[in-house]
Amino acid sequence: MADVDEISLRAVGLMRALAAAYADGEVPEGPDRGIVGRRTAMDAVMQLVAVFDEEVEADRVPEAVGLQGMAMLMLIREHLLSLPDPPGDAELLASDLASLGELLNEAWAD
Repeated sequence: MADVDEISLRAVGLMRALAAAYADGEVPEGPDRGIVGRRTAMDAVMQLVAVFDEEVEADRVPEAVGLQGMAMLMLIREHLLSLPDPPGDAELLASDLASLGELLNEAWAD
């Protein structure tokens, strides 16, 4: 098995290239490899939540950046596996998800 640090360095390169393409209006897509399942992807999202939360709490990331990152991770988590309804706030969660989706769609349309 490859070293995690090596994989991470390659991942940074790939993700930066994807970000650059995305900034140019492209959405590159590869083949469906069938390697990463929904549960693994969800676990990765939750690890990112922990990273964002730690960085925001330590004041290493501006709060607004951390909050935006958390909101985007919430959208991804909802797509992978529906979020549980917060007690008494199911309608608010649905509204929040719809609003975030609309904001992203509007930004992409510009």
